[in-house]
Amino acid sequence: MIVYLGDTHGAYSLRNAVREIIGRTIYGTEEVNIIQVGDAGIGFTIKDMEHLHNIQKDIKDIGNNRYNLYVVRGNHDNPYFFSKRFNVLDILPSGKQKVFLLKDYSKLLINDQKVGFIGGGVSIDRSRRVEGFEYWSDEVISRISKNKLRDWLSDIDILVTHVPDADVFNFNGLNKILYSLKKDVKTVKDLQNENEYTKTIKELLIERNSKCVWVSGHHHTFRKEKINGIEFYILKDYNVNYKEYDGWFMKNLFFKDGKSV
Repeated sequence: MIVYLGDTHGAYSLRNAVREIIGRTIYGTEEVNIIQVGDAGIGFTIKDMEHLHNIQKDIKDIGNNRYNLYVVRGNHDNPYFFSKRFNVLDILPSGKQKVFLLKDYSKLLINDQKVGFIGGGVSIDRSRRVEGFEYWSDEVISRISKNKLRDWLSDIDILVTHVPDADVFNFNGLNKILYSLKKDVKTVKDLQNENEYTKTIKELLIERNSKCVWVSGHHHTFRKEKINGIEFYILKDYNVNYKEYDGWFMKNLFFKDGKSV
């Protein structure tokens, strides 16, 4: 089983979300893979490492080691903790690793599906944040050449990014954001680059002419679209106070006879 989890904006909330998912699926027997789509809020305080430690402990103590948590880098995550410079095993309790902070362009085989991960995004409020503490200059989506990207996308069944394709989100809404930021030249340029890159990703996925699921977050709204064989899901952010828990959903993304089920 795969569970997709939207932005949590804090490692404490991330732990709450994982515990809730465990509570809702505890009576099953299959492995549960939780994919958090970025903006978990990792790296703002030293307590975040304690929360990650405790998530692994929860998976062992109350989840019977049936759960794995995979976290994608969002714009509200410290990139250091998703880089080769940091080893999450250093802060986890002993035992089999169950918490993973994914490097950009990681690929994993999950539920017999090849899943690719691309992190990063633009903070439109960065001018009001303190660089190095609340915002990081290397927060943006990590880009590679078009040919390398085409090769990387060639065999994936599921794509997980923090930012969605601009057209699926609502480009008119993005145009309003760009207009509101017109005096912030650097942020506008970064947003334009981000939008161009996600469009390139979509074009390359369409070009390969095979089924794919693309899951993202970032905009705190739920949206579902299907374009040229690609199923797009944008997840709402997670909040324990929601009456409807629409920040995450469960779906087995197995492909049978060309259709996702």
